[in-house]
Amino acid sequence: MPEKKVKCMVCGKAIETSGSICQRCQESIRGEAVGKRKKVGAAADKAMKKHGQKPPNK
Repeated sequence: MPEKKVKCMVCGKAIETSGSICQRCQESIRGEAVGKRKKVGAAADKAMKKHGQKPPNK
């Protein structure tokens, strides 16, 4: 029986892993999420300072 070819849901390249997206795309998505999280945290700290509150230590 021919094996079912699995393609990455993000880039469309054939993958050999059991997941639905390739390792390169997983790393890219994870990096975007971390960057967005840092931006949101910085904006929250800035807003707290603007209102005269001390941001929590990280």
